[in-house]
Amino acid sequence: MRRILFVALPLPMIPGVCARRSPAGMTVRRRWVSLALAALWLATSLAGPARAAPGDRLWIKGYAGTRGHGDRATALALSPDGRTVFVTGEHGGLESSTVAYDTRTGTRLWAVHHGAIIFPIVAANGSSVFVTGLAVDGSVFFTVALDSATGAVRWTRRHHGPSGSGDAPSGIALSPDGQNVFVTGSLTLPSGRVKEDTVAYSTHDGATVWSARWDGPTENDLSARIVAGDTRVFVATTNDEGGARGRDFATIAYDAATGTQLWTRLYDRAGNWDAAKGITLGPHGASVFVTGVSYQGADGDFVTIGYDATNGARLWTSRYAGPRAYDSPAAITASPDRTELYLTGGSASAEGIGFADYATVALDTVTGRQLWVSRYAGPAGQLDEPLGIAASETHVFVTGTSASSR
Repeated sequence: MRRILFVALPLPMIPGVCARRSPAGMTVRRRWVSLALAALWLATSLAGPARAAPGDRLWIKGYAGTRGHGDRATALALSPDGRTVFVTGEHGGLESSTVAYDTRTGTRLWAVHHGAIIFPIVAANGSSVFVTGLAVDGSVFFTVALDSATGAVRWTRRHHGPSGSGDAPSGIALSPDGQNVFVTGSLTLPSGRVKEDTVAYSTHDGATVWSARWDGPTENDLSARIVAGDTRVFVATTNDEGGARGRDFATIAYDAATGTQLWTRLYDRAGNWDAAKGITLGPHGASVFVTGVSYQGADGDFVTIGYDATNGARLWTSRYAGPRAYDSPAAITASPDRTELYLTGGSASAEGIGFADYATVALDTVTGRQLWVSRYAGPAGQLDEPLGIAASETHVFVTGTSASSR
């Protein structure tokens, strides 16, 4: 059985951890309920001290959709005050819902069904929750704004390209002042060519502020991630050159007010296969960091690149290679003061046949210097897959799935 796992790592000194492995085979099963539990642990740490001892289970809640099967959480977000956690997910791969919980008690505050929307992702400011996903009936970005206190729908918007094209969102971010929400993803044209597509909405009424498309130098621009600063919006995507030419990281900077493209940078390790996985900002929004997997032949490593946010000049490049050939990051975040970066992903174990463990790496944002590495191997000796990461002033939190020994 696969289970959702949540690991809290104390800062600043984190010893590496590696458990002995067993050869037992496991059956895979995923549960939405555990993601809500992980969200609570994160929320209580960020929101303030709790009466329970650190690591104690405070509550656990499940949510079942109307289809009776196939419920899967896909994303979560916290309210700025840490009092509410919003979990979104899909039911049977055909429809989705968003649920709000009180982080202290687990009380369900509201639930909203979105109908035929899949792969939903979520962001929140103080008054609203924004959910975007793929509308099954039209292959468009479908974005809905909900009242954070009641779940009432404030506005909905559909964003699509030319006739016969299809849009699939993969990233959502809010401006620091909460006035705009940015959605990015892929636009597939009737010709089959894929472009990166980003749209900005007013959080107040859903009016389109701007939309922009990046037409990469080659045939495909795949699933994008987005982060917003005060004056710039940054998108990390994967530019697919096809065949033996492989894939590159692409990082695009847009003017946050107008959508004007400011600069674009590609990262290509000698024509090999590189794929962007996450993006975050540095101190004062003066730098931007992109992480992903970079292959040399069959050997994949974590690679993280720092850029000057103003002009796209590369500041540094950092690589992490685990004990065996496979290393692939899943997510990146920064410390609250943005002086350190934390990235997590799968990394093949040195033991047995090399099932993936959690590998979490800390980097200095100024130099890219590796500060520490922590590894986690589950008790079953099977596949352990980290999915998300967050940080408080004293801890780093990692969640994902882990094969159970039961």
